[in-house]
Parts: sequence; C-alpha cells; structure tokens
Amino acid sequence: MKDVLANNLILFLLLLCSVPGNAQRLSLSSVGIEQELPSLTINKTYQDQEGYIWLATTEGICRYDGYGIRTIRLTAPSGDATLVQNITTISEVNGHLLVGADAGLYIIFKDTYKAIPFPDQRLAHEKITDILVDKRRRIWVGTAQGMHVYGSDFRYLTSYGSETDRNSGLPHAGVNSFFEDLDGSIWICFWEAGLYKLNPTNERAVAYPPLGNRNNPYRMMRDRRGHYWVCTWGDGLFMFDDHRPSAYTTISVKNKRRKTGDEYLFYDIIEDAQLGYIWVLSFSGISAFHYSDAHTVNEIDLSPTFDRTANIFAHLFQGRDGTRWLSIPGEGITHIRTDRPETHQYTLHSIKEDYSITPNLTTLFRDSDGEFWFNQERIGLMAFNPVSGDIRSFSNTDFKDVLSLRAVNGIVEMNGDLWIGSAHEPIVHVFRKDHKKLHLRHSFDLRHAAEQIGFPTVFVVDNRQTIWVGTTRGLAKKGLSDNQFKNVAAITDHVMDMTTDREGNVWVATKNQGLYHIPPGANVPTLQLNKTVQGLQTNQIESVATDMQGKLWIGTKDKRLLAYHPATRLFTEYANALVFSNERLIDIAILPHNIWLSTTRHLYKLDPQTGALVEYSQADGFQVNMFNKKSHDVDRSQQLVYFAGHNGLVGFKDTPIQHVPESRAFIADIRINNRSVIQNFRDGQCNFRDLHLVLRPNEQNIEINFTSMAYAAPEKIRYAYKLEGVDKEWVYAPRERVFATYNNLSKGTYTFLLKATDLNNKWSSPITELHIVKQPAFYESTLAYVLYVLLLAGLIYYIVSFTLNRLKLRSDLQIAQIEKTKTDELVQTKLGYFTNISHDLLTPLTIISCLLDDIQITTKKNLSQFEKMRYNLDRLKRLLQQILDFRRVENKQMQLLVSADSIDSFVEELGNVYFGPLAQKKKIDFQMVPPDRPIYGYFDRDKLDKIVFNILSNAFKYTAAGGQVTLRYGVHEENGIRYLHMEIHDTGVGIPATEIDRIFIPFYTNKDANHRESNGIGLALTKELVEIHHGRIHVHSIAQRGSCFTIQLPIDGEAYSDSERQDVHEQFGSSLVAPPVIYEQENVDAPLSDMEKQQLHLLLVEDNEDLRHTIANVLSRNYQVHQATQGEEALDILRHQDIDIVISDIMMPVMDGLTLCKTIKNADDINHIPVILLTAKNSMDDRVECYQAGADGYISKPFELKVLEARIHSFVINKRTKQLDFKTDRHINISTLDHTPLDEQFLTKMIHIIEEHLSDSQFDVVVLGDKVGLSKSTLYRKTKVLLNLSPSEFIKNIRLKHACQMMEKDKSITVSEVAFSTGFSDPRYFSTCFKAEFGITPSEYQKSKSGHAIGHD
Repeated sequence: MKDVLANNLILFLLLLCSVPGNAQRLSLSSVGIEQELPSLTINKTYQDQEGYIWLATTEGICRYDGYGIRTIRLTAPSGDATLVQNITTISEVNGHLLVGADAGLYIIFKDTYKAIPFPDQRLAHEKITDILVDKRRRIWVGTAQGMHVYGSDFRYLTSYGSETDRNSGLPHAGVNSFFEDLDGSIWICFWEAGLYKLNPTNERAVAYPPLGNRNNPYRMMRDRRGHYWVCTWGDGLFMFDDHRPSAYTTISVKNKRRKTGDEYLFYDIIEDAQLGYIWVLSFSGISAFHYSDAHTVNEIDLSPTFDRTANIFAHLFQGRDGTRWLSIPGEGITHIRTDRPETHQYTLHSIKEDYSITPNLTTLFRDSDGEFWFNQERIGLMAFNPVSGDIRSFSNTDFKDVLSLRAVNGIVEMNGDLWIGSAHEPIVHVFRKDHKKLHLRHSFDLRHAAEQIGFPTVFVVDNRQTIWVGTTRGLAKKGLSDNQFKNVAAITDHVMDMTTDREGNVWVATKNQGLYHIPPGANVPTLQLNKTVQGLQTNQIESVATDMQGKLWIGTKDKRLLAYHPATRLFTEYANALVFSNERLIDIAILPHNIWLSTTRHLYKLDPQTGALVEYSQADGFQVNMFNKKSHDVDRSQQLVYFAGHNGLVGFKDTPIQHVPESRAFIADIRINNRSVIQNFRDGQCNFRDLHLVLRPNEQNIEINFTSMAYAAPEKIRYAYKLEGVDKEWVYAPRERVFATYNNLSKGTYTFLLKATDLNNKWSSPITELHIVKQPAFYESTLAYVLYVLLLAGLIYYIVSFTLNRLKLRSDLQIAQIEKTKTDELVQTKLGYFTNISHDLLTPLTIISCLLDDIQITTKKNLSQFEKMRYNLDRLKRLLQQILDFRRVENKQMQLLVSADSIDSFVEELGNVYFGPLAQKKKIDFQMVPPDRPIYGYFDRDKLDKIVFNILSNAFKYTAAGGQVTLRYGVHEENGIRYLHMEIHDTGVGIPATEIDRIFIPFYTNKDANHRESNGIGLALTKELVEIHHGRIHVHSIAQRGSCFTIQLPIDGEAYSDSERQDVHEQFGSSLVAPPVIYEQENVDAPLSDMEKQQLHLLLVEDNEDLRHTIANVLSRNYQVHQATQGEEALDILRHQDIDIVISDIMMPVMDGLTLCKTIKNADDINHIPVILLTAKNSMDDRVECYQAGADGYISKPFELKVLEARIHSFVINKRTKQLDFKTDRHINISTLDHTPLDEQFLTKMIHIIEEHLSDSQFDVVVLGDKVGLSKSTLYRKTKVLLNLSPSEFIKNIRLKHACQMMEKDKSITVSEVAFSTGFSDPRYFSTCFKAEFGITPSEYQKSKSGHAIGHD
C-alpha cells in the first residue's frame, strides 16, 4: 500500500511539474514528393529492414528511397489491381512486407516487389487495423472484428476474441493496435473494450482498469524510463506504471485549436530516440513532452514551429537514423528537423526598405569593434552593427562626392584606421573611425608606384605593420615609414588573394602566374609555385590561407583544394571538382577546428584531421543563396565565421564535425527499356534481395537507380559506380545524378559495383554488387551455334562441291573458250580474207566496168548483154560492200549520220529501181504499202538503204515464182518519239523454229533453203545497222509458209545526239545510192567546145596500170591526160605542168591519195587545183574523210566511165558558170564561186591588195605577184584556174566593179573622176573597158535607175 501511494505521489508531482519548456532548434522540411504520391493522405509510415520508407496512402502503398517514389498497387488473385487501395497498416516478417488494407491483408515480396493477397481467406475482406510481428516471429493481425495469429510462414495458428475463444479472456471486439513489451507480452487496445495484456506463456489475458468513460484505448507505448503511455479515443492521454496498473495518471493537454479546455482525442504517440521527447498526436494538433533533470514531465512549447501549420496531422514516425516523418493530410509528408547548423543570420532588410535593392555584399570585413564593413552593390561602402542592427551608408552621405567609395574592393584595419580600396580606380583611402563616423585621413594613388598597376583587389597586413595591396595588374606595399606605396615589380598578374603566416611570410595568389612567396622583410618573391611543381599542376590560383601550423591552403580555378607543407614542399589534395561540381571555389577561412570553404552557392566545413567534409546550402536554413569572393571574415574569439553575398550575411559556429554512421549504397530500382522493374515485374527478371538481374535479348536499355537512404539530406550524398567489363574506371556521378545507364549490352555476365559517400563526403560505404546476366539472342544460343556448325559444315561441303564443279566447269569453259576463240579467229580470218579480197576485186570490177563503157561508146550499141553485165557488176559490188561494212561494224568504226529527208521518196526509189524489175523477172507479186500521210524524218540513208535492201534481197531470194513480197511501212509513237515501223512479208520457205534464234549470227545460212548463194553476213550486218540506228528488229517465221521481218527506227531528231544529227552536204549524198547519179548541169549556157576540152589538162593518179590506161584512153579523147602511179610522182608533175583537174585513187603505194590531196591543198602554188578521189571504200565515213582532206569530189569503185566523164564535165561547166557570174556581177562576191576556204582566202587577199592600190595607175601584175608572194607564171595559173581570168583581167575587173559602186553611191560624179579613182589614166580607155565588160557605157549606167540592166544583178 505504501508503494502504491509513493508511486501515485511521484506521478502527481510529475503532473504538477508539467510546465512548458523550450524546444530545441526544430524546423519543418518538406520531403518534396507530393507530385509523385498517388494520394496526399498518408495513414502510416514504416521503415523496413533495408531502410526503405513505406508510406500507406489511400491509393496504394509507396516506397520512398530518398529520391523518388515507387508505387505498388495491390492485386487480386486474378492479377488485376483491386478496387480498394486504402492502406491502413504495414509490418514485416522474413523480408516480406505485410500490408493491411480496408479489404484484406497482402504480402509484398521484396525480392520481386510483387503484391499478392494473404493466403488465409479469413482476411480476404476484413478491414485490417494493425499488424504486429512479435519476438517469436508470430504475426498478430488485428481487424475490425477481432484478431488472428499466424506463423512466419503465413500458417494459421489461432484466433482470439472470437466465439470459439473461451479461454483467453479477451473480448470479442475490434482491435485498435498492438504493443509488445520487453517481456514479450502482447498489449491489445480494443475499440471501446479496454486495454488487455496477453501472457505469452499461458496465453491468458489480463484486463486493465477502464481508461475513462469510453474505455477506448487507441495507441500505447513504453518510454525508456519504464512508464507506459496510452492514447485514448475520447478520454485523454494516460500514463501508468505496469507494476501498479490501477494507478493511471492523466496527462492534461490543452486543446490547441480552441485554445481553451483539454484535448481528449489522441491517436498516435512515439518517443524521440535522439531528443528524448514524447511526441503525441491529438485531434487538435501535435504535442511534445520531455523529462526534466528533476524527473518531471514538461510540455515543450512547439508554437514557433507548428503555429504556421494547419495543425492537422495523421501519423508520426521516427526512422532508425532519427529522422522524424510527420504525415499531414492533403499535404503529404514532412520532416521535423533538428540537424540544422547553428547560425547567426543577418538579412539586412533595411537595405531593401531604404534603397529598394536586395542586399548583395561583395566585400566583407569585421573590425576590432565587431562591426561589419562591406560594399553593397550599386550603393557602395556601408557598415553594420550586429548588436544594434544599425546600418550606415557612407558613399551616399558623408562622402557622396568621393566616387571611388561607390564601389569598394578590399578593406583592412591597421592601428585603428580603415584602409579601403576602390573597385574601379587605383585609389586607397585611409579613414579614422570616430564612433559612427569616418574621417578621411589620406588617399593614396597607386599609380605613383606603377603607372599600369590596376585596381585594388585584396589587402593584407604582415607582422611588421607593412600593408600589402594586391591589384588587377600586380602588387604594391607600404611600410610604416613609407610615404607612398611601392611596386613589387616581379608580380604583374591579377592578384586573386593574399595571406600571411605566423612567421610573417606573405603568400600571393595570382590569376595566371601561380603562387608567390615573399619572406619577411623582403621586397621580391623568392619562390614561385606554378604548374611545373608536382601536385599543383596549374597557374590559376583562386584563394589562399594559412593555418596555425603554417600549412598553406590553396584553392585553384580547376576546383581543387590543396594543402601545401612548406617544410616538405609537398601538396595534399583534400577535395576536387567531384565535390564542388560546377561551382567555383571562392574563399578559404581558417578556424581552430575546421577549414571553411565557400563556393558560389555552397559552404563547406572540412576537418583536416579526418578529411570529413560537411556541406551546407540554403536548404539548411540560411537565407544567403549566392556567395561573393572576399566576402568572408572570422571572429576567432567567438569561433565564428561569417560569409556574405546575395540576401545578406550569415555566421556559423565552428564546432567539431560529428561522426555520422557509415552509409551503404542500395539498388533502388531498375528501369529496362524505360519501364520500372518494380512496377512492371515479370517472373525471374530481377531479385532485389540477392541483387540478381536477368536481361532478355531485346532488353537493350538499362537504367540502374541507387540510393543510400540518407533521408535527412539525400542531396549531399555522392555515388560512384562501375560495370565490370564495360567501365575501365569508377564513374563518379554528378551530385544530382542518382542513376547509371547502359545501352546495347552484349550477352554474358556482368557485375555492377556501387559505392556512396556518407554525409561527411567520405567514401566509407561497402561496395554493393548487382549481378547481371544478359541472355543470348537465339542467334547467340547453344542451339544456334549447333546450327552454325551444321551450316558451316554444309557450307564447307557446298564450297568443296562448288569448287570441284567450278574447276570442272572452268575446264569446260576453257575448252569452250578455246573453241569460241578459234571460231572467232575463223570468223575474223574469213572477214579479213573477204575484206582484203573485196578491195582487190573492186579494182578489176572497175576495169571491167570501164572497158564495158569503152566498148559501148566505141560500138555505139546498147545490147542486152551489156545490161546483164552491169546488173551482175552492181550485185557483186553490193556483196563486196557488205563484207567491208560488216568488218567496219565489227571494229566499231561505223558512225551514224542522220539527216532530215522524205522517207516515202527514199523507199519508193529503192523499191522501184532495184526490186521492181527483179519482181517482174521472177514473177513475184511485189507490193509496197505506204502510209496515208507522207513521212518526213531523220534517218541515215546509207544504213537504211543497206537494211531494207538486205531484207528485201533475202525475201526475193527465198520466195519462189508466183509468191508474194510485201513492204508495209508507217509511223507510231513511243514515249513521245516517232518511230518508223516497217514490215517485210514474204511467202518463201520460212525459217524453222529451231533456227530462228541463229539467223542473225554471222555466216549463218538457212539449211532448209535450196539457195546456197548467201555468204551468211547479210542479216548479221542488218541487225548491227539497226542497232546502230537505235532501232529494233524482230522476225516471225513459219517454215514453208514465209517470214515477216519488223523494223522500228526512231525518226525524230531528239532521239539522236548532236554528233549523230547533222545536215549532210549535197556532195556527200551524191554517192549514197548506187549506181552513182550524174550531176545535173544547172546554169550551163552551153557545153564545152572541143577546143576548150582539149585545153583542159587532167592528171590521172592510179597505181593499177590496166585501170590507169583504160581511164586515160577514154578521157584522152576530150582532155589532155597526164599520168602518175603514186602521189609523189603526181606532185612532181604538178610543179612542172599546168594541171586543171587531178583525178586520184586513194589506196596507192609510197603516197596515198588522201595524203596527196592534203599536200595539194596545203601548197599555195597548187592549192587551187580541184581534186576528185577514186576508191573502193564507199561508206559515209570514208566520204567524210575524203572531204576533210580537201577533196572536191568523190567517186566509189567500181564506177562507169561515162559517170566519171560526166562528173568531170559537170564539175568544169559549174565552175565556168560561177566564174562567168563573178566576172559580170558589179559586186565583189567571192562566195558565189564556191571555192575551198583556202582559195577564198587567197582571192580575198588579192582583192584587198588591189583595193589598196585602186587609184594607182602603175599597179600591175608584177606588183600584185610581189604582194602575194607568187611568181608571174604561178599567179597566172592560179587566177586562170580559180577565175578563168588572167591576173591583169582580174585587176581590171575589180577596178570596174568599184567604178559601178562609186557611180551608184554618187550619181553626180563624172566619168573622168571615176576613171582616175579606179586607176585608169585615160577616161576613154575606161569607157571602152566598161562597155566591153558590162555591155553599157558609164554614162548610160549613170542614167539608169538601178543598174539592173547589166550582168546578172
């Protein structure tokens, strides 16, 4: 009884002493996962064995890893998501998560993160209120109807409080919660049925006294002092001692919403493992209690922290790392933080209020009185008293005329004076402080030290009271006895920072020249540390500072923090860009415990002994979001360091860095082809417990997410990873990157290694290994390799067989090639033989033809035998020409030359002239069927002649008497091009089907035909000519019924190239069709007289004696004939005889006809002589070659003598006619003579010379010969041949023509004036010559209106 009274007294005293206390530095920090949560209402928070935080929401269960949320949906046995996803409670057993919901219990296997319903169907639709896994690994499941117990293997054990439970003494009521004490006893809070304690040994329950009127305990716990705390739903908060259960003590809590009365509805309670607080959630908000040193319970004043919230909370949970998780309905979850650093923050709001500008401090100095001096951007020099909060501006008040104070850069104090540098002028001001005022004592112009010294950047005072000023272009110093600053000439670079050590050494950090050391009392540096020094490796130094041990701390531009030991001259690297990321290392501050560093947005605290590095940012509760260079200072007496920048000033207490637990890196999730494995799991894919991953062949892209579950500050953790077999070195991920990606891994086994830093940036975690197996694709599988081997064996067998067959085939091909070569050689031999013999035969044929003409002329008879002889001569000529043409085609020397002409006329002439008489002779019905309209187009007459002639010849050859041959032609269009469509039908013997593919092969003959006259090259040549003409030829034949040859040739000019399409000269066409046609004699007034013929001298050049004598005998009747056997002999005759015409063969020894022709045309003295060539060659190319050599005419062998004679006669008559026209024409028009270009050039030159001497009466033939460079005799021959005029007659003719022109231009001119102007010395003689030349006197000519009465004008 005494013990009961004693305990009651203690509890009463505790209650009486529950006065409000002060809370530690509490702050709320949002986790920042609101956008990822499926619901902002979180019923419960739980941390599993690995450390993941699980959030029970109304829309599913979520796993949080410190960086992101993974939501897992509850699924029914069918695999579909359940309709009800409201999660009420969470627990864990054997690595499996137990999830209670409004509609049953579920199991989440954490190796696969697959959620399935609990196997016991009793819980299938029950509302689960709480789950407890006791020390014996039994699972206690509370529902709205009772409670059930299961083994760790999910085997059903028993149920309590049910109708079948008659021994435990537990009520049949809904369970609110479970609690297991240190003895293993299970405490059960029943809904409106009281508190019970179940003995684990005898499974008997003990009922505790009612808790208030409703007796509705909701949650309970036991604190570290052994006291039990019970939250009730409607009766308040109670505390008791288990040894005296009847002695409840009510803990009074004021209603925080109404601010009056007590709160009676409590639903959650925990004990803070770090602070020792008892946290309680009630209907009106959150409360906290703690035990005082006097063992009393005091309520903590939480109003500074929670008065700004809605004070509506759902659940409170503390993780193993001490992180407190507070669920706020509608807002998600937040942290209650106590780890914020102890800071002194000065927001300097009055700057914003007074100047409408955000505080941005770019220089900071704390003087001996504790005041801060700084430069405010856009304002200038200001001072701040941290005690009074007073801020003073000097650039806008006392010294508003001192413009250099509008922007200051560097402040230092010496002997009570402030030395302040200007940011934009080489000025240093010295001020004396007087309470709140400044007095300007002196201003130093640094240009006295050096003209280009630049602007001040940093000040330092050494132990000799020497002040050093670093500038943008060097360094200056001033001792106590110096009147001005002196330049340190050795340093010319931008000084970034300076420091002095305890021995008085000055260290100068420069922008591009490294680090300089100036010993005490020295004026020049004695040491320079630059990129050549091992360990420094750079010239760009950002900051420098010395500690109490004399160690030099250096910050480089490449973001490295180095410690330099002057004694050993060695460098030690403490941090680098992996820590500072993309931020520049700005300043270094030295304090007794730590080295403080500032970057643009972060602060760091480094313990040089352990290497621990703590990072601070705006997220840690201070307002400065950007730090500026040289904007820091140290209060060593208070062990405070201050940093300034954008948004004010903040000070930190230099406390030792606390040890943090060793971190461990975890694989949080794996995304395959951008799909999360957790949310899209398939069997056998991944095991998160054993860290094993299997990738299918088509799973090419993998992303591995990781975490260390440092929930208080996950952004301060850094990771490094390496995939063995892919990465050669560790990959240090940027701070914001918490994943690794790999693409297109090949088959095989890989090990992914992962490590992380702790919160002190130390790589202390063990390495996590993830084993990855990339399955081979089918083409990489064992079966595939077996198939490959079989395929390879088959391929080898095939290759061997193929090679053997290839060798055999090659042997056969070699034999066939040899046979083909021999056949081709035989064909070429045949062609060569026929070609050679053709040339040899053409000359005898010519002789025969000429003799036939001679006989016919001599006898003056036209016998029928002569016609037969001529017919067979013509036929033989065509056969020989076929051989020559085929050889040219074989050698690709046959050129296509098309011109526009009438196709109807061509076909009609060819059919009527050659095949009309043949059809009558053989009694064959020959019909030509023309189109309805005439056809005019482009074609090669020579080639079309041979094509049609050969096919018609075959048709007549193989068609018997009484048969029929039909030539039908017309035009059709293909792709916009007109084609000549020609069909030649016959009713002859036809061609067998087995032979029809061979008819265009050279030397093929129709074996079924009785005729053996064919040489076998006609159709082969025809096909080649058709293809040269860009055409097509087809044949359709039926044996013994006849054949039909179809020819299609393009006749539009667009179908041919420019080189193929040209207008052929009239002379070229004169011999296209055999027999040659005699030129018509146009404009011939009268034939040549016998006397004129005898006066013409012909030179006949022919190597064949018989032919030469035959032609000479015939031509000598009318002309003077000179003979030569080859070209050189002919040239000798030309130089000694007056020759009018040269007739020459082409193929001759020593000098051929073409060379002779070219030689004649290139010689000035004989190039006027016309040349007619004779040859056995008869193609268009041969004719072009002749005319290109300068020939005036061309006749092919064999020819008729009368044709040759007529050609000569026509040539002379045409020439005489043109010469007469030129003579009688009053205008000078050389082109009417139709001479060669060389002859026209010669005549033009002579005319030009005569015109130059037109009025010179002494100008004669001798002078003209000298001017043109010819002798009198040569000049006479040339002008006689070219103009049929002597040189003197030519001079007189040109003078008279100019006289006509003068009288036409000026009709008032006198005859005498005209005579003298044209070189006549006697007007009478002029009139006589004029009338003789034009048939009219000069006076009559002047009277005529136009002068048309003379000549041909």
